[in-house]
Amino acid sequence: MKLAVTDANIFIDLFHIDLVQEFFQLEIELYTSLEVVDELDDDQQALLRSSKKLTILEVGEVNFLEELGNSLSSGLSIADTSVFHHARELNSGILTGDNLLRKISEKLGFEVHGIIWLMDEIVKSSLVMNNQAVEKLEELMEYNKRLPTKDCEKMIRKWSKI
Repeated sequence: MKLAVTDANIFIDLFHIDLVQEFFQLEIELYTSLEVVDELDDDQQALLRSSKKLTILEVGEVNFLEELGNSLSSGLSIADTSVFHHARELNSGILTGDNLLRKISEKLGFEVHGIIWLMDEIVKSSLVMNNQAVEKLEELMEYNKRLPTKDCEKMIRKWSKI
């Protein structure tokens, strides 16, 4: 994935396990929406706004309002709809932990990844050592109960072997 639009839950998880700076060092052109940034706390917003690696996009009203009407009926939030909107406009991948956004996006042919994939990319890029990644993922599993346990355990085993 060379280009990605990122959802709020990815940022929240990265902030919780203190991997935001490593995220910004990946070889991915990163975007998010103003609606996503607005979902974060003031300190998180300030850090994202100061990053030279992240582009924060605003939506144009005409296309977005049409998409918003369609997606709200499907259960997507305004922020999730903005992520989808920008990914479509940029022809990019999506980084999200939101199951509904993932399912809709994959159904429409978008490349979609979550925090576990992202952490593995951070490890593959040697930005975090394997043992650190295991500790961070275990910490994240305690914090974010929505993570798929089997996938997390599989990644922990992978990182523990290397």
